[in-house]
Amino acid sequence: MKNLRTILVAYDGSPDSRASLDIAIHLANRTGASLNIVKVFETDVGASLWADGPNITRILEIFEAEKENGRKLVELACERCRSLGIEAQSTLLAGPVAASLLRHVQEYKIDLIVAGNKGQGIFREAMTGSTTSSLVELSPVPVLVVKEKNRVGKLKKLLLGYDGSDSSKKALNWAMDFCKATGAELKAVTVSDPSSLAMIYVMSGAESAESFSRKIAAWVEEEKKLLSEIDDFGKKSGVNVAVEALQGNTVDAIIKYGQQADADLLVVGSKGRSAVAALLLGSVARGLLHLSTVPVLVVK
Repeated sequence: MKNLRTILVAYDGSPDSRASLDIAIHLANRTGASLNIVKVFETDVGASLWADGPNITRILEIFEAEKENGRKLVELACERCRSLGIEAQSTLLAGPVAASLLRHVQEYKIDLIVAGNKGQGIFREAMTGSTTSSLVELSPVPVLVVKEKNRVGKLKKLLLGYDGSDSSKKALNWAMDFCKATGAELKAVTVSDPSSLAMIYVMSGAESAESFSRKIAAWVEEEKKLLSEIDDFGKKSGVNVAVEALQGNTVDAIIKYGQQADADLLVVGSKGRSAVAALLLGSVARGLLHLSTVPVLVVK
């Protein structure tokens, strides 16, 4: 897969990050990508070490211990990958987690980030939740979010949520490339959400039933156009994609359809077609990340 050569795995030994490593190994096996397993540590030295001025000696001891523990952690993960025939290297970073990872992505030409939804410990769980959100929002490359409770499959059945936005077109392109390279099955869905009807009504100015009807007709035609776009792109890419139009709450519809289709990876764009749609899709991505029983890949 040409656009997936190096995968960054954010790893801290937590259950979610171990699940992330599992799926990264699946990806590497399917695509031939190499893994860069990264540990970022933010050491909380504690208020007691500052009570009578900074205890520099003790602080340095804590930092060195954290550094050594982190080094051992990522090296063990790398050894596991190498034993499976996967090229892997370890990296230890220090500083704010999201900023450190994003800087590393830019400096080392990373193609994909795989991250857990939560980290190690109560404090770090809260930090990592915000870290994952920051990665999804700010990363220049796709981010795959994995939870321990996710059903991690063999990545043979992908489900794409499509709305015609630039980011969903990029998501479609990523999914097509992956399926073409690995032989995975791809299904794509559009969702007609009843909440869109309220927006159409407001946008029509509630002037008349005729005006509202025209807006509805245009909306229906746009939904049909989206289905044709997916089908045409699949034919040009040489990938057979099954297309389905769904109705209902977008998050619920995608999750329910994914369960029925036995999908083991959801793929979505990060933003919608307009300012309002962008907000809606942002909430859709967040909803899928929160509720999905399988990993979710978000493409910007």
